Amino acid sequence: MTIGPIGQCEICINRFYNVKGVKCEAFTENIPDEIYFMEHFHTIPFKGDNGVLFKLDKDSLYKDYLPAIIKSLKSLGMNIEA
Repeated sequence: MTIGPIGQCEICINRFYNVKGVKCEAFTENIPDEIYFMEHFHTIPFKGDNGVLFKLDKDSLYKDYLPAIIKSLKSLGMNIEA
C-alpha cells in the first residue's frame, strides 16, 4: 500500500481533527491550500494565522517516521527544528 506525502499539517502540534477534517489553532475554519499543499511553509507567518505557526509534534501519529519526514521537508526548503 502506498500512502501519499505527509505534509507539515500532519506533524504540527497545532492541528486537530473534527468531522470536517484537519483543522488547526491558526486556521480553525479552513487551512489555506497554500499551507496544506505546502506551497507556503508555515514556519513563516501567513495572512490570517493569528500568530500561530508550525510547531513540530514529536508525539505525532507519524513519530516513527519523523526523521525521514523532517529530512524531506528540509530538502524542500522548510526551516524545521527537530
